Amino acid sequence: MKQRAFNEAAGTIFIILALLHLFRIFQGWEAVINGWKVPMGLSFAVVLVASFFALHAINLAKRK
Repeated sequence: MKQRAFNEAAGTIFIILALLHLFRIFQGWEAVINGWKVPMGLSFAVVLVASFFALHAINLAKRK
């Protein structure tokens, strides 16, 4: 896989991840992992981090 294709794929995956967490926040979906209720604040953090990674991956894919 070429670097550009990898960066585009990674950016797309991070965009999907950020959107799913945004939907979770706005819809009030509950997430439970092995009996532990995942706090909404964690979804806010994931939206920020995943969006940051997605933007950088897309920018890297656009180079050259």
